[in-house]
Amino acid sequence: MADRGVRTEELAWPVLPATLGPTGRYFYLLVFASCVAQLRGLHRRQGIPEDISAATLSDVGQKLALHRRMHGTGGLDWQEWVCFIFRGEAFTLGRLQFNLSAVGSTGEALLGVHVPETGRLAPEACDESLEYAPQFFSRHLGLRCEVATCRSWLMDEQLAEYLPPSSNILRFQRRFTLLPERSCGDAAILEGVFRRHAPRLDRLPRRTTLERAVVDHLVAGRHWELRAGWLAM
Repeated sequence: MADRGVRTEELAWPVLPATLGPTGRYFYLLVFASCVAQLRGLHRRQGIPEDISAATLSDVGQKLALHRRMHGTGGLDWQEWVCFIFRGEAFTLGRLQFNLSAVGSTGEALLGVHVPETGRLAPEACDESLEYAPQFFSRHLGLRCEVATCRSWLMDEQLAEYLPPSSNILRFQRRFTLLPERSCGDAAILEGVFRRHAPRLDRLPRRTTLERAVVDHLVAGRHWELRAGWLAM
């Protein structure tokens, strides 16, 4: 666990073998649970408001609920993300989550932006989160944050072929300047929209414009992309 909340090296927490059963599925959760008091103590020393500390920790429960939706059983398989929380590097700040992606020697920091599954992606709520984030990291961690990045299927420009210009997803996407890198995002968008691993397309629900778009695009033999973008804070 971090003592200052400014480490950003890559993490490698392997998925444990299924043969371990419940022990393997809950192992990482037990590790993190043993550090809750230490994390809350770190937050208090940094002067982080109680509501932000609680909201940040509540994301662990959301990831447990997501595991059950995805796999039909209890467990935690977001251990690398949760590790950022317990190292004091990730916080839920209103509608969006932010983590320290890189920290320079003079105290400038690059933030990663994440969209938790907590409701509508309302532009006003995103505005508040993005405006508050630099103030938060400056006040509580002593870091200067001028740039943020987001890498997600949400950033795929092809979504504009299916969604109306007023879509909250497209309005979020348009905040960012896209980078050239791209990779296949089929699995990511299926998991993000339907919360299923490698589903049969003909068995997926088509209740919303987004659900229909995801399926129709793949049925047509096309592929979704993971894209990354940046914005000035």
